[in-house]
Amino acid sequence: MSQLIEKRLDLVGSSAGSVISVATWCSLHAPQSAAILTSICTRLASPKTEDATRAALLYVVHEMLLNGAAKGTPEAAKRAVVQAVGQQLPSAIEKVAALDSTTTPRASFNVALAKVLAWWRMLALFSESWYAKVKASLDQLERQEGDTLSGEHSLPSALDRVQDSLKRYRDAKRQYDAVLEKEKDKADNSMCLGRIEHLIKVAHGAFEGSEAIALWGEREKARLTGAPLPESTHTPSGEPPSKKIKRELSPAPVEEDILGSFYD
Repeated sequence: MSQLIEKRLDLVGSSAGSVISVATWCSLHAPQSAAILTSICTRLASPKTEDATRAALLYVVHEMLLNGAAKGTPEAAKRAVVQAVGQQLPSAIEKVAALDSTTTPRASFNVALAKVLAWWRMLALFSESWYAKVKASLDQLERQEGDTLSGEHSLPSALDRVQDSLKRYRDAKRQYDAVLEKEKDKADNSMCLGRIEHLIKVAHGAFEGSEAIALWGEREKARLTGAPLPESTHTPSGEPPSKKIKRELSPAPVEEDILGSFYD
């Protein structure tokens, strides 16, 4: 079975079709979820895995969880998937964070991890303690990304990182707004606030000064929390201010219940 799993995972590419196809196969073999996650986590933690492939593997896991959460899925299969993910994925992400960020690009993986964590928390697939542990690894990855940016003198690379960080905030904000509209009491703005803080940090070295981007971030946080808007020049909501780009950057375990309330 292990060879069959490896051959199937070899088909994972950056296209949505390959992700869905492999995830569907994995879901149909839910009783083997532990073995499937072992193979996926090994690939996630390998320095030889390309960034796009690492992100795609994470989306495979995401699709497996969504398939398991769907109505009509046998309870045993549903729990087999979430238990395998809950027990194995956190340590794999910690290993990814331990990789050398200067030789192992992880921007796509970081974006993917932020997106799926927001979804999993919204669906309450895992416990808050599990989520906090994985979120800590994500924070470490993003700090490393910011440190790499501080020493990076490539303008295109800097702009790519700013764009990625802005996309993460917009994704989190979109999901937050969707929950806020349907179930206001369950809306959690912590992911949005974290994305804004990271955007400000990443943009600090790419934009001249950074006062404008910081002020925009403070206005976005005020909107999320209901605080008074700080005085500023007019900036459209949801859009960072335009600033002149610099030519050069400035250096600057005890076993626990991992299931969330979805499975109560």
